[in-house]
Amino acid sequence: MSVWCQDMSAIKISVLTCGSGDQLYSTFGHSAVRIKNTLTDQDYVYNYGTFDFDEPNFYLKFLRGKLNYKLAVSSFASFMREYEYFKRWVIEQDLNLSDEQKLKIVNFLKNNSQPENRDYKYDFFFDNCSTRIRDFLNSEIGVIFDDSQINKSYRDLLDEDLKAMPWSDFGIDIVIGAVADQRIDYSSQMFIPDYLMKQIGLAEISGEELVRETRTLITYPEVDKSRQESPWFSPLLVLCLLLLVELFFLYKFITKPIQAPRFYDLLIAAVTGFIGLIILFLWFFTNHGATKSNLNLFWLSPLYLFSVKGIITRKSTFYLHRLLILPSFICLGLWAIMPQSFHMAFMPWMLVLMSFNFRHAAISRFKGYSK
Repeated sequence: MSVWCQDMSAIKISVLTCGSGDQLYSTFGHSAVRIKNTLTDQDYVYNYGTFDFDEPNFYLKFLRGKLNYKLAVSSFASFMREYEYFKRWVIEQDLNLSDEQKLKIVNFLKNNSQPENRDYKYDFFFDNCSTRIRDFLNSEIGVIFDDSQINKSYRDLLDEDLKAMPWSDFGIDIVIGAVADQRIDYSSQMFIPDYLMKQIGLAEISGEELVRETRTLITYPEVDKSRQESPWFSPLLVLCLLLLVELFFLYKFITKPIQAPRFYDLLIAAVTGFIGLIILFLWFFTNHGATKSNLNLFWLSPLYLFSVKGIITRKSTFYLHRLLILPSFICLGLWAIMPQSFHMAFMPWMLVLMSFNFRHAAISRFKGYSK
């Protein structure tokens, strides 16, 4: 599968940037490198974004951040067929390189694609299909990218691509931690393929522009437009409606007093506690850098699961609820200065939990649970 030849002037190297797809894993697009020999029919794509579904303990390794990603090599034709099938645009940037620079990249990718070298531990922010290209362009041929600070964080960049996917945005904001709120530089933002394409287009090498020519290989404007349409059914709407339901039960509790239906309280406690367990697992028991230092664990606590038995048996656990009411209160009070940015839908959720915990903490003053 070699594209090497004695005459490096016959070699063309380009960076391929692919648009977003309909699935969450494809939301942020993709980057790959194309190497074409114009004297032969050799035309290959080097792709750092692949993994093996047949790898032992695949799902466990995926969850724990220990799954090996690979540098795979495929024909350019087969690569393009996939993106045509899923209707995702592809833009190509031909790199303006000397023969010596081409040889360095070809040799690097050939060596990197060997079985003993092709695996790497994927990290969403710091080591992915885009950052790998950024890094070898710097290390092998000396491309210098702008490293000045920008007024954006990793989370800000994710939000840009998730505007039309409010539930994915909501879920990601639950599981990623304070590391996503670091202010970054132009180089760091290239973990997003679109930003890699932009910075490659601005970069220079040996006093000349790095990109010789930019071409759109395929495009689907109507499909892209539909992918940017935000649905009306959003987490913020659902949680605001839930807050109205909770306030109704709070009113009934204070004025009668009558407790909320058991299945409702069980749902609140079980869902909140289970999400807390997921956050705990992703922070302490995985290698995912993006899920560390997650302050959502403070108010989405696994301790809610300890209230489930009390709700079922209608035996008061008011001391636990007096403890659990504090985190939501603190997070709401310090919302603007918290070191981690919270999704707007978390606000009604926190208010629901405050009311829920108030009702259960106050049971002893209202003659216990009603049957």
